[in-house]
Amino acid sequence: MSLFKIRTFWSTHCEDDESFDQNSLLVTKLNSDSDVIVTGSHSGILRIFKPLCETNDSSNLTDYKVTDLLIETIIKDPILQISCGRLVSGSPKKQLAILQPRLVGVYALVTKEGATDHGVQHILQLLYEHKLRRSAYNFFVGPFGGSQSRDFICVQSLDGLFTFFEQESFAFCCFLPDFLLPGPLVFVRKSDSFVTVNSAWQIMSFKYKILSEAGQNSLEEDDVGKKVTADWKFNLGEAVTDLDVVEDPSSRESFIMVLGERNMFCLSDIGKLKYMKRLDFSPTCFINFSLNDRIMSLVVSETNNLLIYQNTSLKWCAQLQTSPISVKRAFMHNISGALVFLSQEGILECSYLGTEPSLFVAPPLAMQELDFEKAGVELATLYKTIKNSYSNDIKVTNASAERELTLNVSVSPHLEPCTFDTNIKTAINNQMCSISIEISPQALFEEVQITLLAQYPLRVEPQIEFFNNLSEKTSMNCYAFMEGVGEVVSLNVEVVASFISSLGVPRSVTRSAMLPLNLVLETCPPLKDSDCKVTLNINQSPVGLSVLFPEYTFSTTGSAIGFRKLTAGEVVTILLAKSSERYRLQSNSFASLSLLVEQMVDRLKKHYSNKSDFAITFNPPLPINEPLQYIGRHFEARQKFSSLQEQLTQLSSQFRLIQKRLIAKFKVKNPTPLSNLELLLEDTFNEIIKLTTTLEDEKQQLLKTQTELSCALHVLANLIKLMDCNNNVAGLIQSAFNPCVYDMDGQNWEDVHDASLCYLLRTVLAKSEKDKLRAAHTSFEEVKDITKIEKRLSQVLERIPKGALLETHFPLDEDKQEGEDDGDNRESVDAAMPIGSKIGESSSRLLSARKGLLRRRHKVDD
Repeated sequence: MSLFKIRTFWSTHCEDDESFDQNSLLVTKLNSDSDVIVTGSHSGILRIFKPLCETNDSSNLTDYKVTDLLIETIIKDPILQISCGRLVSGSPKKQLAILQPRLVGVYALVTKEGATDHGVQHILQLLYEHKLRRSAYNFFVGPFGGSQSRDFICVQSLDGLFTFFEQESFAFCCFLPDFLLPGPLVFVRKSDSFVTVNSAWQIMSFKYKILSEAGQNSLEEDDVGKKVTADWKFNLGEAVTDLDVVEDPSSRESFIMVLGERNMFCLSDIGKLKYMKRLDFSPTCFINFSLNDRIMSLVVSETNNLLIYQNTSLKWCAQLQTSPISVKRAFMHNISGALVFLSQEGILECSYLGTEPSLFVAPPLAMQELDFEKAGVELATLYKTIKNSYSNDIKVTNASAERELTLNVSVSPHLEPCTFDTNIKTAINNQMCSISIEISPQALFEEVQITLLAQYPLRVEPQIEFFNNLSEKTSMNCYAFMEGVGEVVSLNVEVVASFISSLGVPRSVTRSAMLPLNLVLETCPPLKDSDCKVTLNINQSPVGLSVLFPEYTFSTTGSAIGFRKLTAGEVVTILLAKSSERYRLQSNSFASLSLLVEQMVDRLKKHYSNKSDFAITFNPPLPINEPLQYIGRHFEARQKFSSLQEQLTQLSSQFRLIQKRLIAKFKVKNPTPLSNLELLLEDTFNEIIKLTTTLEDEKQQLLKTQTELSCALHVLANLIKLMDCNNNVAGLIQSAFNPCVYDMDGQNWEDVHDASLCYLLRTVLAKSEKDKLRAAHTSFEEVKDITKIEKRLSQVLERIPKGALLETHFPLDEDKQEGEDDGDNRESVDAAMPIGSKIGESSSRLLSARKGLLRRRHKVDD
């Protein structure tokens, strides 16, 4: 930050919707005794200012007046750059040259004198123009070829074509060598050469004579011509922001100033480095001039500071009020060497260096020792405030979305033959059901997207539907059916409507629907004994199975019923106890129990909905061996699938390498032996085809293990809901058993699940307070040994039924309460934190805060 500020004595602002760049500003005399300021915007608006710089009664310079604006005109196309020179044959006056994307126009400023300042008229008259066949980037106007009384125009196009115009006539054009992107362009009068920057970050110089000899005099075929050779090159090593040429009148030398991203260079006219200045900031623009055999450089930084260098020495630094994109020097009536700044938004200022100091003084730092106990209490209060605010915002947002768009979903209980293509071989048993969705908007929505989500092997068609300009009530029909032969996790289908609200905020409305059970299951004779069993207890008189499943007809007694998938699979038997209020579900496959456990809980709750004290419970222990078997199968399938992917990548690289070798041999003029490369190419191709087929089979096997693991996790999640434990903590544990199993590139399901189990074991399921003080995981690491995750899952499932969920403390959820007996502050659990919210809290300060809270809690308990 600079101590001094720039003093602005004249300023004006262009229109709000205009934009400018570093080529949009020109300061020149233009046939007058003082400089005029010319600006050209990308909107095609040209303005010419002539500040009067008169002093008022207080001996201060006057600000902007209306009479300072000489010309304001609109040109059809964007203005890329402005320049000035003697561009009319036989005229000693200067004219304006304006570069547009496909046009170069030459204009004259005509002044008609009047009796007063208000009577003076300024007219911008078009003298001639040159049309360009290629899109222009920038141009330069100067006395090329040693001309003394006239100036020529050189236009650089986006593809590296230099087009030269000798005033009213076309001269020649030529291409630059090794061109990729255009760069800044300047002309050195002493050496009669053009200097620019190529895409290799090299400064290149081209003699005008060489360009004219290599060029051709026709615009019809401007893509041909002799190859141009650079006079000299200088390897800069960084991108160039701007170029400038400084002429020293005393020594008659010319210097090329280069502004890079981090350095400023000074080169001689023959390409030798004179000096280099490393900048500790990012520059935006600069201007250079010669003073007493020294080069003065004014550099503007991104932090709005103007730094003045004398060669490599910093002489002055001042703070700017705006962020300029271009800077020039101007000589006016009452002030010489004024600085003219132009910002990207169109703020034009004339300033000079002032010595008014900034009165801001940084306040002293208050260094005080931290109280960890007080910080812990404050952190808990802030966390509770944020959580309450967030939950309230979600409720308000959902309520407003519901008011703007209403979504009704209904599922038909009647089935019909499936007409869609599936992977089921026995398609005769495959059926589908109709889903009707009714959309009622309360306003006009440009676009509404309806998405239906169902877990494999269920599928919904169409899955996504768009509605444009929706303002009236409408409906859509879709169909749900079995796509594959795997286990069904759940019959739940989510319907999500996404839209942009009237306030321009994205909103979504979600509805859920349950598909009919007979879509995927059919009745069969029950089995007397099975390996996997789940028992559900109720506190009311049991109801018959024929009442719970009215869509089926039973051939046996109502105390036992068997189900199996329509596409074949394990039988699931439901038994009703005769002497107790219990239902038992049993099968030889633990994954097959997922769907019927969910159905039994939902149907029992609907049947006893009029009983306020009705409850369904599950007695521990939770099943452990079965989920571990599915995790092991999934891990093994994932490892095998990843191994096949790596082999396929290696074979593909080998196949491409052999192809390159063959192409290289075919390009040789003299034929050479193929060295059995064709045989190696054929063998590699056959291996790729074979490996691809194996990979497809393993992908189906991986999908099968994912589905079975999802079913096992769904059973655990439903059983945990039925256990007697704290609701907040139970929700936290259920989130760790999310039935959606996904494997992404670089992160498998086991990686995320292992971190979730570690978090549970160190927080809500910790055996002692010492376990809670251990640092949590700060990253997801790849699981390479399945035994660790099996051990942690077993610990979680064993600790859940032991009552550890009822007395759990969260330091960040504790709320101060006044005790009734001793009046001390006690902490209580307010709500459970979601998994992952404590990742990263392993710093020493938080550990100290936790220890302090534990010491205080023990004092209160004593």
